[in-house]
Amino acid sequence: MLAYTSNKFPTVVTIQSLLASVHAQSITYLRGLNDDDLSRSMATAWGATYALVEMIGHLLEHEIYHRAELSLILGMLGREGLNA
Repeated sequence: MLAYTSNKFPTVVTIQSLLASVHAQSITYLRGLNDDDLSRSMATAWGATYALVEMIGHLLEHEIYHRAELSLILGMLGREGLNA
């Protein structure tokens, strides 16, 4: 597993490169899914079970939540928030 330590990503460019790489891997994975995959049940680390489509939906909502957090923090610092 890749360790995301700050010394490995010291600049904005290195962080953006990492994000682009992870994004590309995610898109490849999602494009490879079919309807049967989306209905497949998956167990979580805390013992719950959800359909993959539900977990992807939760992931998207969670991403939106953190983006809103970052926009709020930027606004509190007097900076422009992230665009939608």
